[in-house]
Amino acid sequence: MSQQSTDVPSIETDGDNAGTSQPSTTGKGRMPPRNDNDVLIGRGKFLYSHTGNCRMRKLAKDRLGEYESVLYAEKQYISHDIVRIIHKRGGAFLRPEEGRWIEVDEDVAREKVSTAMLLMSLAITLDCIGSDFMRVPFVAF
Repeated sequence: MSQQSTDVPSIETDGDNAGTSQPSTTGKGRMPPRNDNDVLIGRGKFLYSHTGNCRMRKLAKDRLGEYESVLYAEKQYISHDIVRIIHKRGGAFLRPEEGRWIEVDEDVAREKVSTAMLLMSLAITLDCIGSDFMRVPFVAF
């Protein structure tokens, strides 16, 4: 019976040469994240359903009302605050690169949170408008 490796990939920060060893992967060729507080950047069900991504969306959802009611500068502050909370919990914002997870900079992390909040807000708006919205003919003024 073969034993499957569960080594965690090395974590690097952008521009850092540390941790250059190639990580092992687990299951279906996926690299495991460092911990459950990490937010994984990318596409797909694996990343969307990762515990850290779910926790980030929960934090964003809890602040969505406030986010929708403020101007751009305050929106950036809210996004930055969510990134700070994730970092305080020991998490990081990671993207895959060449078989390992790379930690992204603060601006990319804040943009990830802002995008999540924008998409949540858009989904709520479209849900409130209802399916009849798509049936209304376009009127040019």
